[in-house]
Amino acid sequence: MTSTPEAPARLADELADAERAAVGPRQRLAALESALQTAVAGGQFDQASALQSELETAREAHALADSRVAALRGAAARLDRERAAGARKLAEAQEQDAASRELLGAQGDAAQATSQMNAAIAATREALAAARNQLRAAEAYQGQVTAARFRELQAKGRLGYWPAGHPGPAVRRANAVSVLIDRDPLINALVRPGPPSRRPSPSRCTRPPTTSSTSP
Repeated sequence: MTSTPEAPARLADELADAERAAVGPRQRLAALESALQTAVAGGQFDQASALQSELETAREAHALADSRVAALRGAAARLDRERAAGARKLAEAQEQDAASRELLGAQGDAAQATSQMNAAIAATREALAAARNQLRAAEAYQGQVTAARFRELQAKGRLGYWPAGHPGPAVRRANAVSVLIDRDPLINALVRPGPPSRRPSPSRCTRPPTTSSTSP
């Protein structure tokens, strides 16, 4: 059993042999036709009759030789078409396989990236919620600092740190958290959804309520 790659080479050899074999019958036919025309033109009809008989045999031999060449050429052309079609099918199959693998890879990457994106969004929301809670706690502590300062001044007044009836020094409100919220748009948006609110100037001071201080 011969391998497939040898078949086209064998057909090409047979075609070459058939084309070489067809040269003789073609040349003999042409020579006999020329001789027949010469004989007829010269009035040599007996010779022309004999040539006519030979011409029939030559035509048959030429037809057989040409038909073999034509058949082999047709077979070679058909093999070329089949070979090209096979190559196209193989290339298309390879392209389909590559595209399928690319599709699966892209879908897998998209699913993984989507999962990671959702996890990052969830972590961001948790972090934002934690940051919002921390800022709210800081605001509460800030209020406690101011309240404690008021109580401190009131206690000092009662202890005679300044004359009776004197309101004492102004108490500066704790404002570290307020300043942070006012000056950082991201933190402001985190704690105060919507347009940033205008807050009192950090330098504003307030005085505690006027109370009568008595010496112990």
